[in-house]
Amino acid sequence: IKMAFIAEVHYDLKPGARFLYPLKRQKICKQKLLVNVGKACSAVSDNSRNIVKTIYSPKSGDESIHKLQTHLLTKTVKKIHVIFGSASMSRKEVIAAFFGELGISFEVCTPDINERQIRSESPEKLVQLLGYAKADAVMEKLYHLDTKISSKEKKSRKTTAVNRFLISCDQVVVFNNVIREKPLNRKEAVEFLSSYSVENPPFTVGSVVLTNLDNGNRYHSIDKAVVHLSRKLSDEQIETLIKEGTIFNCAGALKVDHPIMVSITSHVEGGIDTVKGIRRETIASLLLQGLGLE
Repeated sequence: IKMAFIAEVHYDLKPGARFLYPLKRQKICKQKLLVNVGKACSAVSDNSRNIVKTIYSPKSGDESIHKLQTHLLTKTVKKIHVIFGSASMSRKEVIAAFFGELGISFEVCTPDINERQIRSESPEKLVQLLGYAKADAVMEKLYHLDTKISSKEKKSRKTTAVNRFLISCDQVVVFNNVIREKPLNRKEAVEFLSSYSVENPPFTVGSVVLTNLDNGNRYHSIDKAVVHLSRKLSDEQIETLIKEGTIFNCAGALKVDHPIMVSITSHVEGGIDTVKGIRRETIASLLLQGLGLE
């Protein structure tokens, strides 16, 4: 496995401060995410340097799914429980179906961050930064929830043989070399939807970040997909999509599983799950790495 430290994120920590992990009481100051595009800088305090590891995850194919299934079926690994840090219904559908097949339990804990405060000119760097920021936000929530749990329940949880992971995600659409996020208003949504064409298809760039909640190790993957259209959206179709409103929750207003979008899509290069924001193969590969099996 090739390793590479994330370059654009560092934390403004007071001397002696440590990164926050759920279920563990540690000193922490207010975290501030700083973006320094184009410079390789990752500054943490000496006490924190050995706590957090960032490991790059390459893409993997169906063999990762089969390998994970085998380990779970033969019980060569402990049970897995996942905190899913995303408010996306499309991603939740993929996660629920996949984890249901594997017998993996999960719960949703949505991150509360202002995504527009984190910027980068690179779509790959931007989604990676946002994926990490969302993970940090969820971990803070988990910590505050943990302080309300009784000592008896904490003791019972510690004796339970479960691998605990957090998954966070982010995605943007790229069109004409311009990054598109969720449309801010009707005007922007119309601009996005009316611009997509057969000759000039949009493509998505998404990140998935997996955090091992027991040791703090992090793994990530970047996935891309191209949405090829058979024709442009009509004005009537655009109006229908805007009135329904679900496109405002999608990067680039690109809700590919909507019946209207399905009717004008010829094929998706990279897979429909990639456009939805999370691939099964990616989840399996990241979990295997988190379990130390890849």
